[in-house]
Amino acid sequence: MLAISILRNRVGLHTLADLLTIREMISQEVLMEIEKAAAEWGVHIERVAIKNVVLPQELQKAMAAEAEGKRLAKAKIIEAEGEIKTAENLKEASKIIMENPQIMLCLTKDSLSVTVQAVIYYKVFDPLWAVINVSNFKLSTQFLAATILRNTVSSRKLSQLLKNRSDVSDYVLQRMKRLTFEWGISVIRTEIKDISLPLQLQKAMAAEAESSRLANAKIIVASSEIASTKSLQQATVMLMDNPWCMQLRYLQSLHMIAGPQTHTVVFPYSVDLIKKLFSDNDNNK
Repeated sequence: MLAISILRNRVGLHTLADLLTIREMISQEVLMEIEKAAAEWGVHIERVAIKNVVLPQELQKAMAAEAEGKRLAKAKIIEAEGEIKTAENLKEASKIIMENPQIMLCLTKDSLSVTVQAVIYYKVFDPLWAVINVSNFKLSTQFLAATILRNTVSSRKLSQLLKNRSDVSDYVLQRMKRLTFEWGISVIRTEIKDISLPLQLQKAMAAEAESSRLANAKIIVASSEIASTKSLQQATVMLMDNPWCMQLRYLQSLHMIAGPQTHTVVFPYSVDLIKKLFSDNDNNK
């Protein structure tokens, strides 16, 4: 009874979380108090241990609901933080694209997204026009080149864009020369540095190319089979014209079979030859 009373009093001093996590420390506190109280009785207490803490079923359900709510709240917080990071990355990417017009995302005529990097070289032949006719001739020239290039890319398919880079660059150059002349700027050269494709598009193009190669290989094998069949047909006709040709071909086959390490040679006989041999034996009898 003394142990029960001390344990009840000691449990009342702790929270449920402490009771579930620091059982050993509570057991030691109870042991010390019991030893102190039972010393006058001549009783020695060796060990006190809390075996189990049983919670009411309603409290277990409430704690489970609370834990689930905490996990859901944490998941929502992580999701919100991910959205914030995504927005920050998109903002940074937009800033980089705005500061570097030579890097831009374009959509081709066949609805494929590509990243195009291009450069433009120009010189100012009339500084007065460059200051008066446009507020910032450097950014204006870059953004104008990016716009013309994007419109040019959108009017061509991806295959045309990859094959005819120089044509696209020349087209952009001619339009830039005509549009920037009033700004006192002479465009010297425009070049497409690189065309980057999304990873999924690269995988799809690789699978398409592999399928095309396999189809070509099957066509080549089928063509070779047709050619070999025709050759065998011609050889058969030539051999059937003269029986001695067939006999020489037979001997040639035996010579190919009989190698230097061969000890057994199989002589194939046709059914007609066997019938002829048996018929000759019957006639001799």
